Amino acid sequence: MILNGENRGVLGTVRSLGKRGIPIFVGGSKILSRANYSKYCKRRFIYHTPDSDIQKMHEDILRNVKQLKPDVLLPFSSDTAYVVLKNINEYKGYCNISPLLNFKKFNLMNDKETMIKEVLKFGCIVPKTYFLNNIKEAQEISERIEYPVLIKPRVSAGGRGIIKVSSPEELVKEYAFISNKKRIDFWYDPLRPIIQEFIQGETIYTVYVLFNKGKHVASMVKKVCRQYPSSFGPVIAYDTILNEKIRSIAVNLFKQLNWNGPANINFIIDPKDNKPKMLEINPRLWATVEMSIKSGIDFPYMLYKLALGEKIEETTDYIINQRFRWVLFGEFFYLLKSNNKLEVIKDYLNLKNIKTEIDLTDIKPHLIHFLDLCINKQVL
Repeated sequence: MILNGENRGVLGTVRSLGKRGIPIFVGGSKILSRANYSKYCKRRFIYHTPDSDIQKMHEDILRNVKQLKPDVLLPFSSDTAYVVLKNINEYKGYCNISPLLNFKKFNLMNDKETMIKEVLKFGCIVPKTYFLNNIKEAQEISERIEYPVLIKPRVSAGGRGIIKVSSPEELVKEYAFISNKKRIDFWYDPLRPIIQEFIQGETIYTVYVLFNKGKHVASMVKKVCRQYPSSFGPVIAYDTILNEKIRSIAVNLFKQLNWNGPANINFIIDPKDNKPKMLEINPRLWATVEMSIKSGIDFPYMLYKLALGEKIEETTDYIINQRFRWVLFGEFFYLLKSNNKLEVIKDYLNLKNIKTEIDLTDIKPHLIHFLDLCINKQVL
């Protein structure tokens, strides 16, 4: 059973596991959850969103677990991981849970402030970061820090809420605006945002990892090519690369953290000292997981096998210099927004070593996604 059927990464996961002959049940928080309509989805169900009622969300999921009796439960995003981990003993009575951090550690790593403080204990290098409690402290530091800087919500996803500011006046104004917002959903907490140095690097590198009770199982490195709707937004094109220096930094950090389950970690090379600086960790599966699957490391299938107690050989073997593009509908809107459309089109027409999320043998999820775009403006 896989949760978060509305997530683009779940569709790739459902297809990968379904092609292996594994019966798949998919739960989603809305009717137009695209993975729910894949031909590989045997049964689908809808649960309450955490924003409407997180207890009812748990009850919905647990009821379907009891009824469908899956071998493995795989929560995909932060909201369902939170719900499953908070009620882990109830779920364990009916199925196996894919490897994850414990509830306390998950919350620690899902919050940018506590996550950064934790990795600093192990010598991880991060951009200079300020942890503030109120607008008064923002005013105090505004005159003595170098600009530009980023204001980042402690809890967010897909770059949501990140603002770049270039002056003391702008910092104070935007900090006051953000921190006075109400927390309207699980994914976004505007209270006490952090202030972080903006590094003028050109490329963000991401390391995907899977650990089993502190032991490295798999890892791979990729670099960001395009993001939408901004340079802080979700990735719509990645290249697989070899970068042993960054991979080793990530793997060693997760070993020291005694990690369990999947994660991805982002780095940027600081041109001032040529050192990789860690930007963030996501303590769960990631929306771009389909790229890793089609590059040769099937993290969801590994999680499935680990949940069943099967042994897995350690691997870092994947296809290099392969680009994965999310054509529907990230790249389409990226082109519309671009100021240099001819250059973008030229790049799009280069189809060498390209993979995409489109599967013409499983077309219904793409039609549902288009409907979701029309109704809810859901681009990715």
